[in-house]
Amino acid sequence: MSTSLPPPGLDNAYNALLEIISFPFKHASHFEKMRIDPPKGALLYGPPGCGKTMLVQAVTKACDSKLFVIQGPEIFGSDMGDSELRLRERFNEATELTKVSNRPDAVAPSRDRAAQHECRVVTQLLTLMDGLEARGRLVVIGATNKPNSLDPALRRPGRLDREIYIEVPNIEARKQILSHYTQNLVLSDDISLGFLSQVTNGYVSADLASLCREAATLAIRRQFLKIKNAEHSSSKESVTLNDFQQAMKGITPSIQRGHTTSVMDAKWNSVGGLADVKKQLIQVIEWPLKHKETMKRLVRELFKKARSSSPSVIFLDEIDTIVGSRSFSSASAGGGGDSVQERILSTLLNEMDGVEDANNVLVVGATNRPDMLDAALMRPGRFDKLIYATTDLASDVDLNMLAEITERYSGADLQNLCKEASLFAIREFLDATTVSQRHFEKALKIVKPSIASDQIEFYINLSNQYSRNG
Repeated sequence: MSTSLPPPGLDNAYNALLEIISFPFKHASHFEKMRIDPPKGALLYGPPGCGKTMLVQAVTKACDSKLFVIQGPEIFGSDMGDSELRLRERFNEATELTKVSNRPDAVAPSRDRAAQHECRVVTQLLTLMDGLEARGRLVVIGATNKPNSLDPALRRPGRLDREIYIEVPNIEARKQILSHYTQNLVLSDDISLGFLSQVTNGYVSADLASLCREAATLAIRRQFLKIKNAEHSSSKESVTLNDFQQAMKGITPSIQRGHTTSVMDAKWNSVGGLADVKKQLIQVIEWPLKHKETMKRLVRELFKKARSSSPSVIFLDEIDTIVGSRSFSSASAGGGGDSVQERILSTLLNEMDGVEDANNVLVVGATNRPDMLDAALMRPGRFDKLIYATTDLASDVDLNMLAEITERYSGADLQNLCKEASLFAIREFLDATTVSQRHFEKALKIVKPSIASDQIEFYINLSNQYSRNG
């Protein structure tokens, strides 16, 4: 095997794919002795531009194998049987090499939604995949950004039985990619690759390559203008931070195209008053984004203190706003799984699993939206018991007065009001069995009526109109 460096930012995926391809080549005798079949294929999936094709080329070079590429559209012919014949011919050309099907979702879409000629091609591909044993050292790799569009039979064991997800580069990967594409550029002193990697969130490898190319083009254009204005310079024009900032205005992340909106440049001090509201928004939105590691560390330290001072109770109030629920659709959409809530949730799950081994440490959560919690939190060993908190009314609760001051409250609003009042009672005393007037007064500051005055006037006028017509 020759030495080949992994593409920048793709170290993990490179090592995983290298193992799949090299093992059948290097250790064929071991597989024969153990009477097991080596991996026949792998599926690379991830957002467009993340480096799937470049990754396959690098691994193929490292294995000293040939690369045979099949583009999806080139397979399909106009006559009956042409597509299957072309596919068989392409497979017969390969013996000891790595075969890549670029966009296998175009060759083998799910037969539930495919046309008749596409179904025949899928069947032919499955037959060829099942006959790989007689073809020597051959590995089939598929690369796609739509894994769920593939026919499920293609992803079963024995075919494309290994799947590698190429995620959107994180901050460290973006720094490696930027370092690779700027190694031949003259950068000015005001450029920090660490800073550029922070402000390019969501950019994939192709986006970053285009960004560096556009920034260099702006520098060349600036040098050309100097020469045109008789400002001769013997040195190359350096690329400045302003060049990158100007380039970013025209090059947006691929995964965000079609999903972005214009946002005005506003600061917190642009909003007059509302100090309490701004404080809550900063704590709920800005802090988790700017201080991710701090939020996770706080969770770990909380559990550490609880263990060291047992017996103790950890009370997580409004837990749905702290952790929420994970979205598994982000992976297939190229979201990269970098949600702050998901990170905190993972830390919380790990710490709660550690509590099982500790004595006299109890974790209690409170919420009025249990449907928003992740299912992993509700399994045995974590939140074992789900208790619906019902409370009685204290003697000081004046329902007539509450009825008078809750004008324009709908039935759903009143139900939410009672829930909030119950939560205030539980926060005040964990074993509370009654809700007092003061709890309703606090809840009224949070729960507002959902029916506007003009809506009531509209329905009254509408009712009067129809009653007169009757």
